[in-house]
Formats: sequence, structure tokens, C-alpha cells
Amino acid sequence: MSTIIEHPELNQTELPEFPVKRWTLEEYHRLVDTGVLDDVRVELVEGWITPKMTRNTLHDGTLQIVHDVLIQIVGRQLLVRNQSAFTTLTSELEPDFAIVKGTHREYLQRHPGGMDTLLIVEVADSSLPKDRRKALIYAGAGVPEYWIINLQQNCVEVFQKVNPQTHQYSVQHIHTREQTLTFQLGEQKHSIAVVDLLPPADLEPSL
Repeated sequence: MSTIIEHPELNQTELPEFPVKRWTLEEYHRLVDTGVLDDVRVELVEGWITPKMTRNTLHDGTLQIVHDVLIQIVGRQLLVRNQSAFTTLTSELEPDFAIVKGTHREYLQRHPGGMDTLLIVEVADSSLPKDRRKALIYAGAGVPEYWIINLQQNCVEVFQKVNPQTHQYSVQHIHTREQTLTFQLGEQKHSIAVVDLLPPADLEPSL
């Protein structure tokens, strides 16, 4: 039985201590097109240009583990996008994985959004609070399911079923490595052992 979770940070909005500019999606795209952001790792989060977390070996190794699992599940029916842009009205995030409908050619001139996306997965260590906050963005965009591979507690946090009134996930569970995770991708139901998504429990990250 999975554990229900509550995260107070999902209901909090952190604002800078002094006035700064909030960017529209169009302004952010102009910055990207001019090359101003070429040498920095950032993403647009609810109008704020924010730095992306640095990655250690445990994070990157887990990315490859999760990638192989998702590819086996999806096959040729859906696309698994890896650290590619996902666009909403006020954000342009780069989730570790997004399972989307369609073909690669459909995204040559636009990034996928909530209507295209069936599942988003983030692998989180030091980025855990930020990735939990992103649940509001993904739910608001209509993404039906969101996972956080939590490397701090060695578990998977699962967010499901967007409430049409609140635009937040109404189901939030923690799945431990001994459990099985059941989820829906379109019309297809899938199950996966949580341990297959996680590194060994006693493995420490290194730079």
C-alpha cells in the first residue's frame, strides 16, 4: 500500500527579496534565440528565469536506468523525450523525461505542452523542493501523471488525477522500492516494480 504524501511547499510561492523582472514566454524565447542563455543552464518557471541544479553521478546514472525502463514500456507507440523543453503559458521547463503523443516531426517547430503529454518524470536529489513545486505547473497544464524519483529517500513520489476545479493533483502517494507502481498511458495500463526505477539503496552520490 502506498503512502499518501503532503508537501506544504506546493502551496507556497517564493518571491525575491527585491523587485526583479518576470519574463513572458515570448521574451524568454527571444533571449534563447539571441544566444544570451547559451552558456548557462536555466529554465523558465512561472515567469522567473531560474538556474537548473547541477547533476552528480548518482543522478545521471539513475537517468539512464529510468530511460531504459520507459523505452521498454513505451515501445514505438509514444515518444520518450529526455531533458527537452515542455511549454506552458508561463513556463518552459526541461523535465528529465516526458512521454508524449505524436511523432518527432510534430515538435520541430513547437515544444510539447500539457495536451501532448501523458507522463513527466523528474530525478531529484538537491532539486527535490523545486521539483515538488513543479507539480503545480504540470497539473495546471493538464499533465495527467507526474513522478519524482526521490534519491534522498530512495522512493518514487507519484502525483495523479488533476482536479478540474483546483488544477492540482488530487492523488499523491509515495511508493517505496518494495512496491509496484500502476499507471495509465492513454488507454494502456502498465505496472512496474519501483525498485527498477531506483539505484541501490546504499549507493551514495559522488561528483
